[in-house]
Amino acid sequence: MRDKQLARLMDITLVTNMNTRSEIDELIAAAKKYRCACVFIMPCYLEYTAKALSKFTDVHIGGVMGFPYGMDFTDIKVAQTKRNIQLGADELDMVMNLGLLLSGEFERVRDDIKACVDVSENRPVKCIIETPLLSTDNIKRASELVVVAGGTYVKTSTGFFGATEIDHVKTIKSVVGDDALIKAAGGVRTAKQIDAFIDAGANRFGIGLQSAVNILENNKEVLSDY
Repeated sequence: MRDKQLARLMDITLVTNMNTRSEIDELIAAAKKYRCACVFIMPCYLEYTAKALSKFTDVHIGGVMGFPYGMDFTDIKVAQTKRNIQLGADELDMVMNLGLLLSGEFERVRDDIKACVDVSENRPVKCIIETPLLSTDNIKRASELVVVAGGTYVKTSTGFFGATEIDHVKTIKSVVGDDALIKAAGGVRTAKQIDAFIDAGANRFGIGLQSAVNILENNKEVLSDY
């Protein structure tokens, strides 16, 4: 692994409807141990997690909007954005409205993203476009809309609908260039995969708690800086 700051590339996540308080405590302990870039939890655990990690300022707290389907009213996503910030979120992941994208209602998709960006108070907004469900042309269109709307990252997937592929990241990179960053999520299980995704253009990785711990424990040399 060429990058000696592997944990700093990771958003470690627990974002299912079955995650318990004890699992959140495991996530918090892992964040403290490894100093990952960010942790993402479901909204009901955001305030608890933010308080638990308040002394670990290098570990950001992530809030979600429209997760996992993206079909909410825009004003609901805006309200979620504001509430996430109020409760301690440093970074924000929202889900694109794919139904509108596939319907060709591109202005509504753009405006949905921009509405959240406009109230983000300069926090990074990562827009999930769900690449496993999209054609190459739709991946390109979705990526363009994220850039136009002012999103910080194009994020590949929630991880609920299939794995991110190298070609997905390459396609996004071909569109966004240096105008947006790329977060790869869904099916990332090894440091070797991370390295390949970096070569394709990815900057950050969304990885479930257990997979993240497995990667980090199997690459202990990368943690020497901590």
